[in-house]
Amino acid sequence: MRLKTSSEIEAMATAGKAAALTLQRMKSLAVTGVSTMDLEIAAREELKSHGAKRSEERRVGKECRSRW
Repeated sequence: MRLKTSSEIEAMATAGKAAALTLQRMKSLAVTGVSTMDLEIAAREELKSHGAKRSEERRVGKECRSRW
């Protein structure tokens, strides 16, 4: 097992904070009448506002293929 570096731990903490804030926002938006698509869009926007990127983003040649 390899120990994490300080920068890796800091990155993990930043990602955890972004995830927690996104979940807080989802909780406040999850009310009757709000679609799951509305929640997904809001989650994407919230995560992007924290600098998050999709992990399955693939680069093929010069073209970036991503659903975002």
